[in-house]
Amino acid sequence: MTKACTNTELGKLLHAWELGFLDEKESEEFEVHLLDCNYCNDKALELRDEMVLMRRSDEARDTIHDICPIDSDKKKTSNLFRLAAIAATVVIMILAIYSFLSRSGAQRASQELRLYPMRSSSTNVIKAEFPGNVRIKFVLGGAVAGRTYKLSVIDDHGETLWTNPQFADFNSSGLGEIYLPTDSLKVGVYTLEIAFPDRPAPLQIYHFRAE
Repeated sequence: MTKACTNTELGKLLHAWELGFLDEKESEEFEVHLLDCNYCNDKALELRDEMVLMRRSDEARDTIHDICPIDSDKKKTSNLFRLAAIAATVVIMILAIYSFLSRSGAQRASQELRLYPMRSSSTNVIKAEFPGNVRIKFVLGGAVAGRTYKLSVIDDHGETLWTNPQFADFNSSGLGEIYLPTDSLKVGVYTLEIAFPDRPAPLQIYHFRAE
């Protein structure tokens, strides 16, 4: 693991972000930070699956919030509350998993995958056997909000698994996301390509793996 955070003020928000306690602007700023900071990225990956479940469970979030009330000042300055929140995660994890799975719907993400430039597919992993949709988040430097791009998910045989030739949902920071059904995935390596609709050369390529 990288030994130091590149921006300690943003790094303090890691666990508050993991548990979904940041507002939209703070969350956006932190997710951009994750793309540049190996330290925070590695820390986030350690509890990635558990935190996805926790954020999707209203009961779990309410329980943690009651145990560890996190307001604007505390979430930025108090390690104690963040550590207590992680401890609470361990205590109620089993209940959270069953609660989450029972409420999963067509538009609810069963997993979340954050793709990082220059990272190998071994870091970006989807569990293909886990039912539902995986929400894949990524960034395109220089993306223009509202502009149309072509997104394609391609398997390791060169076959296009999923495509959207009219993707226009990048925000002002270049962050975008798609939902991909896990029942369409087999074990293997996949590529997410981002390009202009009228140009074949991709602007950005990400690799991820299903296992």
